[in-house]
Amino acid sequence: MSRISAVSSLYVTSYGQRGQCSNCFRAFEFTAIVKERRLCKSCAENFHGRQNNWHEIKQRTDATFKCAATPQRPSEVEGCGAENLTYREYMTGSCCDNAARRLQADFENLMSEDDRYQIFKILEKYYDDDKEDLDDSIHNLNAAKEESRKAKEEKDKVCRKINNKEKIKERILARLDGIEKELENDKKDLESKENLFNAAKMNEEFNDNLTKEKRNSLKRLAKPLNFLSAKVFKFDQDDNDTKGEASKAADVKTEYFEA
Repeated sequence: MSRISAVSSLYVTSYGQRGQCSNCFRAFEFTAIVKERRLCKSCAENFHGRQNNWHEIKQRTDATFKCAATPQRPSEVEGCGAENLTYREYMTGSCCDNAARRLQADFENLMSEDDRYQIFKILEKYYDDDKEDLDDSIHNLNAAKEESRKAKEEKDKVCRKINNKEKIKERILARLDGIEKELENDKKDLESKENLFNAAKMNEEFNDNLTKEKRNSLKRLAKPLNFLSAKVFKFDQDDNDTKGEASKAADVKTEYFEA
């Protein structure tokens, strides 16, 4: 069988615990423990027939491999030097272009149709797996895009609300600033009005006290003045004009303190 389907030990860096068939000593993608021996599919069929349960108990290899273009002879093209490849990476030559070309040349030089078929099935399985993964990835991508679109709509909605509230806040703060200025002006105006009020109140109290003093003074003068007016203004009982003047004089003398 070709080095491509069963990897030669020249390209194995580590067989791991599940990488080597204990009969042919080569590395395969899958091995299984059959009758206490780890075997590849072909060896299991050779020892135990085609009806064995190898497919049900097979395990993927944990072996690691070198670049398929690692030169075995001086004339060969040198590869990339990779030494920790998985079985799939080795089989597909994914580490570098030289490895891919080397594997392609090996595939073209295979003499056995069975070898070609095995390689075809391996690569077809990888292709189908990748296609399924791609379909899943596309589905997940579309779902993620839709989720992203909805999330963006929600984000934009919240951003608009924030912007609107920021504008409202600016207007409120501007109005508050105006109110504070008005309040300061009103306080200054109140202080001025209080000063005017206090001055007016003091003037009122002064005039009130003065008025009281003048009234008391008039009261004190009224009695002697009235007494004297009765003596000074003599008039005939029949002379109405003279009687009127005396009465008027008496009224004038008392009008201020009668209030």
